[in-house]
Amino acid sequence: MISFVRYFLMFLFILFLQKYVLDLTPQFIPYSRPVLFFVFLLALPPLPTIWVMAVGFVGGLIFDVFYDTPGINAAACVLIGYIKDPLLRLFKNEEDNISYGSHIVYLGFGRFFFFALTISFIFHTIYGFLDAFNLAETGQTIIRIITNTILSAILIYIYEIIFFYRKATA
Repeated sequence: MISFVRYFLMFLFILFLQKYVLDLTPQFIPYSRPVLFFVFLLALPPLPTIWVMAVGFVGGLIFDVFYDTPGINAAACVLIGYIKDPLLRLFKNEEDNISYGSHIVYLGFGRFFFFALTISFIFHTIYGFLDAFNLAETGQTIIRIITNTILSAILIYIYEIIFFYRKATA
């Protein structure tokens, strides 16, 4: 029960951070909107895939309500929930146990960065093409995907270092 409250409070913190900090900062790079809110799926403890997908759906739906998007965030979060464990197996060593999780402490700095970059790329690709929903703006969509992927991966990396790395090494 305590871990549920902890993860729920983390979700609320990420929601607040996304809505009232990241969305209100000026855009220094054109077409950019860094997204951090799907990091709550990466922070979840090892759960069956169906539960991670359900949490992703509910979390994405909550963000869809805040952004007036018709299920785009929910769709992208469900996909992230589905592919989280298979991607995690790709980035872990063969002797590592999959039950540890996807934090920087378990993966290491380099592997975690590429894991976050891959997850971010998949999220922004789904979000970008569902948001545009046409191929006429493919160039702008690809630019948005690349810039948002890089910015989001850097933010996820910083978030992990601040909230999980210090706690595990202390």
